[in-house]
Amino acid sequence: MIYNEAMNGNDLEKLKKRLYKKDEEFKERKFKPFAAPRTSAAKTYWEESLSEADSEEGRLLLPEKPKMSFSKKIIIISASVLFLSGTIVSVYFLLGGPAIVSSKNIDIKFEGPSGVKGGEANIWRVLIANKNETNIELADLIIEYPENSMPVPSSAGGVKNLYERRPIGMIKAGETIEQTIKAYLFGEKDSEKKIKLTLEYRPEGSNAILAKTGERSVRLLQSPVELFVNLPREANAGEVFSFEVDIISNTAAIIKNMNLKIEYPSGFQYLESDIGPVSGDAIWRLGDLEPNKKRTVKIKGILEGQDQMELSFRVLAGPIDDKGEVTAYGYGVKSIVLKKPFLKLGVKINGRTEETIVSSGAVLKIDIDWQNTLPVKIYNAVVEVKIKGDAVNQRTISVAKGFYRSFDQSLVWNQTGIPELREIEPLGGGEAQFNFSLFDPLSNEIIKQGNPTAIIEIEIKAERTGEEGRVEIKNRLTKEIKIATSLRLNRKGLYYSGPFKNTGFLPPKAGKETTYTVVWSLSNAANVVSDAAISAFLPSYVRWLGIISPEEADVSYNQTTGEIVWRPGDIPAGAGVIGPSPELYFQIVFLPSASQIGTQPIIISETVLSGKDTFTGAFLRDVKSAITTYLDADLKFEYNDAIVAQ
Repeated sequence: MIYNEAMNGNDLEKLKKRLYKKDEEFKERKFKPFAAPRTSAAKTYWEESLSEADSEEGRLLLPEKPKMSFSKKIIIISASVLFLSGTIVSVYFLLGGPAIVSSKNIDIKFEGPSGVKGGEANIWRVLIANKNETNIELADLIIEYPENSMPVPSSAGGVKNLYERRPIGMIKAGETIEQTIKAYLFGEKDSEKKIKLTLEYRPEGSNAILAKTGERSVRLLQSPVELFVNLPREANAGEVFSFEVDIISNTAAIIKNMNLKIEYPSGFQYLESDIGPVSGDAIWRLGDLEPNKKRTVKIKGILEGQDQMELSFRVLAGPIDDKGEVTAYGYGVKSIVLKKPFLKLGVKINGRTEETIVSSGAVLKIDIDWQNTLPVKIYNAVVEVKIKGDAVNQRTISVAKGFYRSFDQSLVWNQTGIPELREIEPLGGGEAQFNFSLFDPLSNEIIKQGNPTAIIEIEIKAERTGEEGRVEIKNRLTKEIKIATSLRLNRKGLYYSGPFKNTGFLPPKAGKETTYTVVWSLSNAANVVSDAAISAFLPSYVRWLGIISPEEADVSYNQTTGEIVWRPGDIPAGAGVIGPSPELYFQIVFLPSASQIGTQPIIISETVLSGKDTFTGAFLRDVKSAITTYLDADLKFEYNDAIVAQ
């Protein structure tokens, strides 16, 4: 059958039947179908060129291979080079090439306390071990100290902003070196402080800078400062009262830039303080706090609130941070009970309601006032006062409109002397007065006891009408008067007596040197005095010799100004009274000029003594006049020996 024409439907059916008929034969096609596959004989080997099979019918058609880009060729070549280099380097190291320096083979170990007292000097040992098989060189140890610490630098570069860099140099393979860290740590009790270390180094023969870090946590076992709030146990609502805050150093180091902050309870109104606050009414700048010293701030104010309300004052001290807040080195808390009595009491001492500090021998005028705060009348009021204290001269007590009850040593006011006490209207009141004086000088027994006071105890009683008839109401008030110590200076000029041998002419001669001895001595009565200092100046024609007794005395001399300062430290109560007097002897040399002939020149200026009464907080001062060549305290000295001769 020839397929040169399109076949009709009948032809197709006939052909279909023949396909399934047994032993049916078909003639070979003269034309191959369009979609028939090409065939070729399989070769047993690759031929370099095609012969007759190059014809379309005899050629085996294969898909065309894509060409490789230039960039891919570069990547493959680079990878091959890197692989080959890595293989060579690995073989080199395996065969004994240089050792690898790893920070894992460098140990930084701390030795020293993990818990310290705030403000105390502490030492830590740092051991740096190089466990590598090669040296490291140009090593620096970088120390980052905790905030608010005071490092003690060991390198010439010092410490800047709590950051110290110490040059170490080379650390050989297998070598361990030691460094010491010394610092004072400050902060709140139980706070954690961290000392951070970084070792920067270079492997020997390399320019690469590597680092190893370490740190040590240290807990503060004790605050560097202690704070005490000295509050009365109770205060009357609406009345002025005062309290003190003591800031005490616990350390052997100076605490820099100390500040005090007080957090007041609700209802407190600040009035004033002995040191002006720097921020509002709650922050005070104290400056540097010397080792084991105390600073005191006194505050006055008024409390308002409900009867029997307990109110707390919270205080903290430390430096100011970058945000203007006080960093707490220590805390203190104290509570006070607020009273709102039915009978209000008040007292003035020499016209003042605040805390009173007086000297021995003082005469005191006391004014008492009272007021009925109830909305109803009160009746038959009685006021009683007791004056206590060994320093009080009981014989000097005098009372107006009242009487002295000798069997219990009380002062009493009732309606006999003050008729208004029989009946007091709501918001009504009255007043009474009395006087007394203190002994001067104080007895040795009082001095031995120390910190003398006079105590005034006031009580008022009255009756009010209640559902069950007359009911007693009362109120009490106690006032303490502190007695300041008496700190005195004595000074003398000597020639014939004293621990030194004086030389030169008496009377002194113009153009010739004469030496003198000056002695300073102190006396202190009742209370310990701190921060005592005595100072004076030498004229230009008098020279300091630097000879003193005792030799260990804390004495300084300013060559420029001619000022001599002696700091004897704390002066105990009774010094120079019932105990030895602190004394200082020193020698000076006088060279008179012709213009001073016939005169008695000054050889040392007036002398000033200052100090602080640790009991009352009062600052004390005593001044003595200048010493001339007239040495009236030297028993062998004669008047004519004082006048400068030619």
